[in-house]
Amino acid sequence: MSKKSEREYLNSLQGSSSKTFVLKKGSNELKEVISPKKSPNPLDALFNRNTKPIGTVNTMERKILEDKMKQKSFAFLTDIMADSADEPLVAEAIAAALQAEAKPDSLADATEKFTFDQKLESIKTGIVGLLSGGVAVTPVAFLHDYCFPGTTIPNGLAQWEFDTDTGSLAAALFAIVYRYSVRDGEEKNEMLPLGVIGAFAIVRTLSRVRVSYYCDAIPLDCGAPFGYFDWSMTQQAAFSGLESIFLFGATAVAMEYCYKKEYISRFK
Repeated sequence: MSKKSEREYLNSLQGSSSKTFVLKKGSNELKEVISPKKSPNPLDALFNRNTKPIGTVNTMERKILEDKMKQKSFAFLTDIMADSADEPLVAEAIAAALQAEAKPDSLADATEKFTFDQKLESIKTGIVGLLSGGVAVTPVAFLHDYCFPGTTIPNGLAQWEFDTDTGSLAAALFAIVYRYSVRDGEEKNEMLPLGVIGAFAIVRTLSRVRVSYYCDAIPLDCGAPFGYFDWSMTQQAAFSGLESIFLFGATAVAMEYCYKKEYISRFK
């Protein structure tokens, strides 16, 4: 609609009840139309509520506030639909109002998911990951750090203790992420848990590889057998990868067992 046509349309609404249903927020033409105090624009009240921000009220107050806002908003929309549903600007107003009304509900739904019970389940999940992952990684880490330390592990026994402790913490965090990733109804998707395990295993494996002192930089060249990876780095990656698979794989198995026994509930 051109500016001239829009102005003519708005001027034609002067003196009629439909002028209260025009939504063109921020335009000078609208201000001229709704300026009379006798016919306030209900949509103006709809989009400019004088209420406290959602974040400043507690859960119960927020629920009451959202219910009142919804009832008031849809009451306006019912009147609008009854009188001038065919007007283009009114249709645009209704669509915008309905979209605005959906946002508080979405926020409330998201907030309700993270209740105290869900936080308690996360704590239980972390404990399961801490214990199961720590037990699973202990023998593999001992084999790597003490029996085959290579040139990068000068103190195998101390390194084994450190790797067991940090591995347990990593498994606890993995378990929490696993619960939120493999949710209720998605457990039949075999690729999803494997993807979560693989992502954690790859990140842990690569972060533990140490470049040999004789490697050339930019571009990285460490010699045989792969150029980018020499024998020492390849050994580090192999053992670290094995550790990571045992660490996160055992944690995932323990999580599924706890789900089956209903010690822990899946995130919905």
